[in-house]
Amino acid sequence: MNLENIVQVQRNPRLMGISSDDLESLRSFLGSAYGIVPAFDADVELAILEQDPKYCVAVRRIKALNRQRTAEVSAFARMKAERDFYDAIAADPISGIFHSTKWAFILDVAAYVQRLVELLGVTGRVVDFGCNVGYHASWLAMNSKCQVAGFDQSGTAIGYARNKAAALGLTADRLEFHTQWRGDVLSEGGIDILLCSDGPVDWSASDLRRFGRLLSGNGLLVWVGPMGALGDDPSRTALSAGLHLVHTDVVGGWTASGFQANTVAIAARKMVGASIDDFAVNAERVWDQGFRDFCNGGRYLRDRQTLGHYRSVLVSAP
Repeated sequence: MNLENIVQVQRNPRLMGISSDDLESLRSFLGSAYGIVPAFDADVELAILEQDPKYCVAVRRIKALNRQRTAEVSAFARMKAERDFYDAIAADPISGIFHSTKWAFILDVAAYVQRLVELLGVTGRVVDFGCNVGYHASWLAMNSKCQVAGFDQSGTAIGYARNKAAALGLTADRLEFHTQWRGDVLSEGGIDILLCSDGPVDWSASDLRRFGRLLSGNGLLVWVGPMGALGDDPSRTALSAGLHLVHTDVVGGWTASGFQANTVAIAARKMVGASIDDFAVNAERVWDQGFRDFCNGGRYLRDRQTLGHYRSVLVSAP
């Protein structure tokens, strides 16, 4: 693993694109294996599904749980509703309906991590912490030489992920899924990339310290979530946990309900390249380097207006 190659990404975030062929394969994979497709109106699809006697009870329960997990209730009640909600949607076709609402975000994270693995030459262990039904972990296991593991608190989601992996022909030596902390998988110093995409790891000193210990000497924590969750000074927070913020970036694009984007923050046990003085400006450089024109130029349909597609066009250009 060549961590020094992260300097290339720091200098030019447009390098973080997989080939057009790989991106088309990824789009097809998400749709065929997980039912995750672009331009999806979940409310309409659920209303149709609710008319089916086979699914009507499940859909009504899921709708109720969805209201509860965003309601003004106690933190405990909201956490329980959140857990029950993700348990309830871990079934076909409901899983695809809900995850399609974040299609651009899911697509871009998968492409981004694949490219990061390629660029750094990662062949060791990669862990997706908060993997849900396993789409990112499965894609990476199919498209890298890494040993991949997914962890999630939902036993139902992990059961779904294991069934999908088996159907895809992914054996345990390539991909594992767990609900409990496994010391042999999450051992200190044993992980090259720890991905937490919209998952249970906070950008707090306590979480960064806890999970930073799991990284190999050249390992990276790749955190993806809302920019506001990073706080005012994510670099200082990382330093207080013994880590270094080595890059910030953005993933996402147009969905059926509008533009959806999240921030990528990458922390390492050792410092490489230049320090990041303004993480927000650093993350959003790609907009000013051409993505805004890419979306507004009229050449690409909405389902192609994601940062993953933009970077893919640049990488695949002659």
